[in-house]
Amino acid sequence: MARLRSFIEAHRRAVPLALAALALAMHAQFFVAAGDAHQRWDSSQYLETARNLVAGRGFTLDGRIEARRTPGYPAFLIPFAAVGFRSAVIAAVQHLLAVGLVVAIFYGTTALTGDLLAGAIAAFLLAIDSGQIYMANMVMTETLMSVILVAIVFVLARFSRSRSAALAALAGLLVALGVLVRPVAMYLWLPLAAWIVLSVPARRAAVLAAFLACAASLPLLWMWRNDVRAGTASLSSIAGEDLYYWRAAGAVAMHRSGFQYSPLPFSGEEEFRRQFFRVTQHEFVETATRALDARFGARAAMLSEVQVSEFEGTMARDIFRRYPGSLVLLTINGALHLVFDSTWMYADTLWGGTIRIVAITLMVVSAVVCFILAITGFVALRRVNAPVAWLLATMLLYFVAVSSGPEHEQWRYRVPLIPLEMILVAANVVGRPKTDLR
Repeated sequence: MARLRSFIEAHRRAVPLALAALALAMHAQFFVAAGDAHQRWDSSQYLETARNLVAGRGFTLDGRIEARRTPGYPAFLIPFAAVGFRSAVIAAVQHLLAVGLVVAIFYGTTALTGDLLAGAIAAFLLAIDSGQIYMANMVMTETLMSVILVAIVFVLARFSRSRSAALAALAGLLVALGVLVRPVAMYLWLPLAAWIVLSVPARRAAVLAAFLACAASLPLLWMWRNDVRAGTASLSSIAGEDLYYWRAAGAVAMHRSGFQYSPLPFSGEEEFRRQFFRVTQHEFVETATRALDARFGARAAMLSEVQVSEFEGTMARDIFRRYPGSLVLLTINGALHLVFDSTWMYADTLWGGTIRIVAITLMVVSAVVCFILAITGFVALRRVNAPVAWLLATMLLYFVAVSSGPEHEQWRYRVPLIPLEMILVAANVVGRPKTDLR
């Protein structure tokens, strides 16, 4: 390890270039191998809302005011109007952003730990991460969110030393942007506010006010827009629908099947998956229809999507109260999948047969090893830079807690967290810092 550290220190200018070249090669190889497959899940809706914004039709979808999606990622797509919103061009730019993130992680981790070797390890692991590579190839939010989360960490890390209200405000603005890209970040301000209070020995009121004002600014403006234009004072009108058909249905399915866990795509959860996807969700559709008819009668057919979602959210909360234990088990199951599942879609694109199975197995093993090393890395980093160690742990725990559900592809929710996890993994090699970084 000492020789490797000496080598990196002797070539400190060449190392980030080599890591960037490695990342570029990995991303370019997948970009070519994947062909024209650049859209999945919600890609078409992001593209349509971006087109409508450019055309002057406002934030609309299918001719209706759009309140399900937040505007962060569609706004990111607007410059691509110059190339006709071609998915391949968007993916290429996202791959370049991911490569740039590797370089940023190298320099950022080095600054946070005082160790060039730690910076090189974190950047190397990020450069070869299958989730980052796969999602950069898709017209989806993960790459942009990765950049935003890393920026939040670096700004708050600098803030922990300077106690600058301006940096606190900048961090708050980045959190606000993150919320508009991924609504799952809507409560991130809460644990980060607690971190600021515990990390700042003086001027707490001023810096906390600056952070909270900026963190709330854009989300509140968007909620006001949704209230005026769509009749719902919420960040996303899909919230109630998600709670009902995913979390509540998942809790009931977990109650019926009992707790099961096996990293996907390996077998071992067949009964839970059968209950959830083939039985419970279908029952919930029928139950919601009957409940709407019973509550609103003939007016049920006239309800807006927003009103239906709010009604379903109320039903979901009733189910949570009836099955609290199953909801906890569902969250644990989802967290295990989020942290340990392989990026099997990456393997499916590149390989087949035995090689694919071996690759997926190695991905699961790698996820387990990185999780363990992230925990030990937290302990090591805490000795060198305690505020940053707690900041990384806070953000990782928040996103795992709020993102863990019964969705089949939980692994993609892990992708924006990978850069943060790799910083902790790399912290295991941190030696004695040359300066006090706390």
